[in-house]
Amino acid sequence: MKFWDKDLFNYAQSKNYLLSSGINNLKDLKAVIDLNCNIIKIYPIKSKDSLINILN
Repeated sequence: MKFWDKDLFNYAQSKNYLLSSGINNLKDLKAVIDLNCNIIKIYPIKSKDSLINILN
């Protein structure tokens, strides 16, 4: 399942709508940071081995 949709985010920004970006991997995290998202949802994962460490 795809959580992050850049086109949807850009559309929401153009209409001045709030869209909370949902991510579940580092590639999507970089994308939402590059677009200056203020709110980011990190979706649950099945394994601790797949955790995104955003504290370091």
